[in-house]
Amino acid sequence: MLDVRPTPRTAVAWLAPHDAAVEAVRREHDPQAERWPAHVNLLFGFVPESSFEQALPLLADVAARTGAFTARLEGVYAFGPTLWLDPAAAGDEPWQELRRALGERFPGCRGRGRGGSGGYTPHLTLGRSRDPRRAEAEFAARLGGGRTARVGSLAVLSRRGDGPMEVRATVELGTGEVRWATEPARAAVADPWTDRAAEASADRGAAREHAQDDVRDDVRGDVRGRGQDRGPDRGRTPAHSVAAAAAAAAAAAAAAAGSASRIAGRIAAALPEGVVHVVGSRRMGCASAGADLDLVAVLPGAVDGVDVRARIAAALPEAQRLREVKGSRVPGLRFHVAGPAAPGPGTTGHDGGRPTGGRSAPPGRGTTRPHTTWSATPRTDTTRADTTRTGTTGPTARALDVDLVVVAAGSTPPEEAVARRTTLGGAEAVALSAVSDAEAVLAFVGPDHTAFARLAREVKLWARSRGLDSAPFGGLPGLAWTVLAARTVHTAPDLSPGPLLHAFFATWAAWDWRVPVALSPAPQPTPAQVGGSTARPDPDHGAGPEPIADGAALTVLTPSAPVRSCTTQVGPGLRDLLVRELYAAWEAFDAGPAGRSAPGPTSPHRRHAAWAVVTVTAARPAEFEENLGRTRGRMRALLGVLTASGLAEAHAWPRPFARTPVLARYAVGLGPTPPDATALAGLTGSWSATLPGTEVTWAECGAVPDLS
Repeated sequence: MLDVRPTPRTAVAWLAPHDAAVEAVRREHDPQAERWPAHVNLLFGFVPESSFEQALPLLADVAARTGAFTARLEGVYAFGPTLWLDPAAAGDEPWQELRRALGERFPGCRGRGRGGSGGYTPHLTLGRSRDPRRAEAEFAARLGGGRTARVGSLAVLSRRGDGPMEVRATVELGTGEVRWATEPARAAVADPWTDRAAEASADRGAAREHAQDDVRDDVRGDVRGRGQDRGPDRGRTPAHSVAAAAAAAAAAAAAAAGSASRIAGRIAAALPEGVVHVVGSRRMGCASAGADLDLVAVLPGAVDGVDVRARIAAALPEAQRLREVKGSRVPGLRFHVAGPAAPGPGTTGHDGGRPTGGRSAPPGRGTTRPHTTWSATPRTDTTRADTTRTGTTGPTARALDVDLVVVAAGSTPPEEAVARRTTLGGAEAVALSAVSDAEAVLAFVGPDHTAFARLAREVKLWARSRGLDSAPFGGLPGLAWTVLAARTVHTAPDLSPGPLLHAFFATWAAWDWRVPVALSPAPQPTPAQVGGSTARPDPDHGAGPEPIADGAALTVLTPSAPVRSCTTQVGPGLRDLLVRELYAAWEAFDAGPAGRSAPGPTSPHRRHAAWAVVTVTAARPAEFEENLGRTRGRMRALLGVLTASGLAEAHAWPRPFARTPVLARYAVGLGPTPPDATALAGLTGSWSATLPGTEVTWAECGAVPDLS
């Protein structure tokens, strides 16, 4: 028995087979037709989605003891203004017995029924009418005679946020077999500064419909017949879904490469006395379509942040949301460049040539690859820009978020700063190591770059779908994922796509995370370095990392000096979630392509009974961007407050579920036993009090929409 307080956001129901006449009536007369499939409820409301994993075994037990039966749907009746089709025209005993057995397992969910005083009347809602007597006759005439259908399975549904009721699992009558529905790929909430809102919405809708059609085919298979061809996309394992997602994004990433190159060139031209390096995934050739453009600019002498900002603004007049990054160890700017854009001063619209005035470290390798932003031949020289070039983002440009870190080289020539970074000071050395880290990864994978780039894109997409991919929110940064991918490529016996992805999950699911992960045999860092010290390690290379008892949940070391952990922000809760997800993917691979229950990402709604919703607002967009930057920078502190209070499974989702030019809302899962609203306010009040425009509110499990 599971006596949990029910919610109207969930239900256990039988889904009726598709019937054109029934659907036509529902579309015309049922305001909920787009939010509910045609159904007969057995329990509504049901337990919250966070309790589904406890509820499904109980449902399976009832289902195993209940044989499938044939229902006759005939006769139209009314509950007040609500019209319904009778699914018990041949007798309601099977429905009542099933309802009674379910009610015994879920006593808190028996309260909502139709007919009598709390009684249960099975019904399939058709719509509403101001004249139900007339509508009864009209609907009956439109539906014609009765129809029969086999009731062979039950669906467990839930609604997230303002979304429709969707099938999360099915339970087979007679056997109790449980099938979890695959979570559809979720398009990210569209950036309100671009014109991609409609595209994102369409992507979400298409993904949802595809996944729900698969589920409904299973639920209604007992009506249409078993053993039918499920089509090329049915029953896919994560190998197929992850690889397909990466391949689908590859073309967009390649198209964005030109925009990124031109923007980097224009920034280099605006800083003629320095050197601008492209770093991160775009330098390593494994960028996804929406990846940021990460740049490190090295300037001689001291850095005047106000002057640098003014020069960047002049060079990129189309830049939006230009702001200084607060609280960073070295100066930085973050901004957004939408495309297409007007040509910059002194530039042309073609792709040829190099930026002038400044020196730009070459962004790529020699051949364009799917899903890589830069070309594929490593180059480590710096190049002068051509003053005749004007860089526009061009008619096919893609919008980009740009992160620019500015390092003061002092008396060191800018072109020598990376090689001599450890002499410049801790903060400068760490900033410049972004350049050497990318070069170290490229050198490590060498001729296997194609396999590495593909794998890195796939695993980062996989991590993103599970909310594991953002350091400011307690996850693993992009550098950590590339190190894991590079290590896998270096040791895997088969570099073809499926086996390589399988090797990734097998390797890291079984990894002892007490052991630091290094790109290659490297100096053993001290516990202080693993904890984030920027001190230069001993130059003598050892045989490889050994466990370090410093309390770190997991440690992935940076590839180049100063060697340090890039995962100090990861706590035990997220580490445990990472391991569970890696194991699930590994097991799904071993199940093979025919495995029908191979899991996609598990929705966080199944793990969190409530949420802390972090809302950031401001009156004006510029002020909002400042507030948002401060709040994102303090998310790790919020997680620290929650975990210190005993909420070990607290998980901050890295992307907002609501976004406008002056508002963003983030969901922080509070685990299976969350505090109530009053307790949450007490925990988070001092944290939000220091952040202008930021508040934390409590929300029940289903109140937060799908997260992407």
